[in-house]
Amino acid sequence: MTNLTPAWARAELDGLTARVEETREAYRRATDAVQRAWETARDVAADLAEHHHRVLTRQAHNTDPDVPRRLTLAVLRRIEDEELLLEPFDPARPAAGLRIVDPRPVRAQMEAHDEATAARAALDSFAQECRALLEEDTAREQMARVRAALDDSDPAELRDALAALPQADPRSAALTTDDLAPGGLR
Repeated sequence: MTNLTPAWARAELDGLTARVEETREAYRRATDAVQRAWETARDVAADLAEHHHRVLTRQAHNTDPDVPRRLTLAVLRRIEDEELLLEPFDPARPAAGLRIVDPRPVRAQMEAHDEATAARAALDSFAQECRALLEEDTAREQMARVRAALDDSDPAELRDALAALPQADPRSAALTTDDLAPGGLR
């Protein structure tokens, strides 16, 4: 932080804001990938499922008895090669079947969440540390807009520029009972 100017603070804030948006988008994409994680299992077991379907619907005639074993071994090889997991559908009844699970989308989602959280924390921290510089930069931009409207003699632009200025809270100018001396008016 060698160049502590309002313009520098605004540029840094803009960069941090862009980083927050990038990480949010990465998190959205990772979440979408988690929602589609079932596609991996479908793709891995597609040949075995197709063969089993053909046998059940009696479309497969004179099939080689080794085909189911070869297809099963191919599925297991893919599970190992792609570092997939097998999970029981029902842990209380493991014979109810197994589910093929790809842990990578969930891992990527957790990493994207952590990155998005860190980016947001960095943005919030910077905004808090440089609040005065950022407020000064905003005030300069607002006054420059008012001056430009005055120079152009454009009433509509001047009205909009003045409307964009921060308004004081009218309650702060009102006299309240807290302003009175403890014994009343003197």
